[in-house]
Amino acid sequence: MLFKKGNLIYGLDIGNYSIKLVTILSKNKNLELLKAKYYQLEESVFNEGILEKKDILRKKIDRYFEEENNIRGKLSCSVANEFVVIKNINLPYMERNAVIETLKWEFEDHLPFSSQESVIDYMIRDKNKDEMEITAVLAPLKIIESYEQSLDLYNLRTLNIEAAALLSILKFKNIKTTNLIIDIGFFNTKLIVGNSKNIFFTRNLKFGANELNGLENFNSEIDKELYIEELKQEVKRAFRFYNRNNSNQKIENIYLTGGGAYIKRIGDNIKNNDILSPKILKPFDTINIDENRIKNNYNSSLDFTEYSIAFGLCLSEVYDYEN
Repeated sequence: MLFKKGNLIYGLDIGNYSIKLVTILSKNKNLELLKAKYYQLEESVFNEGILEKKDILRKKIDRYFEEENNIRGKLSCSVANEFVVIKNINLPYMERNAVIETLKWEFEDHLPFSSQESVIDYMIRDKNKDEMEITAVLAPLKIIESYEQSLDLYNLRTLNIEAAALLSILKFKNIKTTNLIIDIGFFNTKLIVGNSKNIFFTRNLKFGANELNGLENFNSEIDKELYIEELKQEVKRAFRFYNRNNSNQKIENIYLTGGGAYIKRIGDNIKNNDILSPKILKPFDTINIDENRIKNNYNSSLDFTEYSIAFGLCLSEVYDYEN
């Protein structure tokens, strides 16, 4: 690896009870997966979205880098969706500083936190000389600072949103249609409607694999069925919301990702009226990989969907670099 010239990128996905790390080498528009590894956490490193237990997190990351002879590239990390506000908005064409100030006032009365104590960024979806369509992202400053302070030792380059990372995989696979991605984590589930260019809809649900699979205090079949039914209804709402605002293009596929994607019965229970059967999102299926480079994959599956966010973070960096 010392003699390989290219853009070395790390993607870090921090969950409540696990972290996933992926390393890729981007060279002349070709990607090579160097390593992917899953680490279990004995306890959560978060307190209301703030990365508080830095030592626990750093111990796992240090182990990963020690196995790589401490060779470090650019690190990209995701910020949990439940602490991020994502909005699509049209604005008159203006310079960046004016956009940021406008967004502060635009969303002040509609945020669960103060816009004056937020980190605000945006991407331009379309523009002309008079107007631009943007996707704005707002997150509490104290949460962003906790990530920066925790990861300052590891050449942190970018903090990205999970939705953008997952949609980067669709772009990488050259899937240009609009799709619904359901990311099932341990405690939370994210619904994302988008395509390779746009995020149309995101929703965070306060239940995940723990409840859907009855892992702790949800031991009865009734409990599990109630959560599966709630997920089914949320999927229907996502379709209705999207179809109401985007009549020209329908949702083509439903993808499941995250550790909870392997839970049996979910796929059969959330088919929508168009009989779209959910598919597992397989992040690595379009590149040649050496499976020996993928360590501790969840549930011994060869779909590797638990690495989707971490790999998508790497892809987002590649696209940003190419642009």
